[in-house]
Amino acid sequence: MFPSSNLDAILPKSISRRRRTQALLECIALEANEVAGDTSETTHLTRRGLPVVQNSAERAAKRNEGVVVKVPPGREPVPLELSPKPVAVNGIEHSYVPRPIHDWHREYIRVHKDLKKEEQKIDTSNPIPAKLKDLRKNFAALQKRYLYESSQIRSAHEADDRQCDIDNIEADLRKVMNGTLPVPNSREAGKIIKNLALLKEERDLILSSLGKQFIRHHYPLFVNERRCVSGSQSSPSVEPLLLWDKRAYEPLHVEKDEFSPKTPCSIVDIQPNPDSFIFEAQRQYKASNESFKYISVLTTFRALLRMFIPYPKKSIEQVLRLLFASRPMTDFPSAIPSLAEYATPKITVDAKEAASWKHVKTNNRRGVFVGYDMDCLAEATLQRIPSKLFWDIAVEWERWRHEKNLPDTLSKSLGGAFISDMNEAFEARR
Repeated sequence: MFPSSNLDAILPKSISRRRRTQALLECIALEANEVAGDTSETTHLTRRGLPVVQNSAERAAKRNEGVVVKVPPGREPVPLELSPKPVAVNGIEHSYVPRPIHDWHREYIRVHKDLKKEEQKIDTSNPIPAKLKDLRKNFAALQKRYLYESSQIRSAHEADDRQCDIDNIEADLRKVMNGTLPVPNSREAGKIIKNLALLKEERDLILSSLGKQFIRHHYPLFVNERRCVSGSQSSPSVEPLLLWDKRAYEPLHVEKDEFSPKTPCSIVDIQPNPDSFIFEAQRQYKASNESFKYISVLTTFRALLRMFIPYPKKSIEQVLRLLFASRPMTDFPSAIPSLAEYATPKITVDAKEAASWKHVKTNNRRGVFVGYDMDCLAEATLQRIPSKLFWDIAVEWERWRHEKNLPDTLSKSLGGAFISDMNEAFEARR
């Protein structure tokens, strides 16, 4: 049982809330389900976008089809509440952009109701009351905020439609890199290159209408939320990233004041996974009489997971540059195969452009080149990287460190200076 305010630490419902504890739980849990909690809470849903929320709910319902979970009367989850429709002012109608309701939307509804009540009481022969003036001013500000939010979300959806098409093309290029698809001929390659350029131009044009704050913080999260649910060609895994999105059923509803003492709580059922990669690696290292190497890899792994708290929006490229300072990024899709699913291949018909790429797939007769350049891992942020991949990075670090005869140190940028004993990284800060 967890206080609802702390549930995000274990079972976040948005990748923006994914932290080290959740990443560790991914390593050892077969599944984690919220059995009961306050299902009216929608704060986490507003970060995800309505299509992702609906996708997650539909897949949970599908998993529950073959299992009869009896829900006691009155314990049904609260249906998803959507934002209110925009109010027409002076006869001007505004288009509605459906999205999960946000806390401030309730204030928008309340102020509009209060405004209508006050306007019905008004006596045109008297001066306008101060209360009515304040309500009109407050509502005008909320209306402006509502319409701005609508335009931003509408544009974000339109930009993400282009980004989804880009992701799907890049997913096909990854299949070329792993041999699942053949290298396209020159005619097909020309179409792909032209289509990618057009989609990126359209996406960037739409994004230019968004506010800087939205582009910097909300839009990248919006795109990554879509990438981290299953059912998309651009999702590297057939399984969603978050344990919440893998839930076998919806939680039962519990009112906030039902617990004693009156602290809103959630009940979580965690099923351990005896075959998790952590335990499997432990068995393998032990069988090889390399327990010390296991501890070393585990320590590096834990240090990498620490980066979730201060740097969730860092790219995996930035992390790799800290660990493997002298190593080119183009090495990693082959050195760490699980990382290849998050790398972005390039395609060209220009041999000079492809000369600096690595692991190039080509058909010389047609002059088409598909490969990785130095920016191939620049777009994959820590938010959307599964825990298993961090383990694979830690294993590669240990292998590479021994090969290069490097000291047993790790940059604390993972925080700043070098440390000789990795256990120092986990001591309480003073």
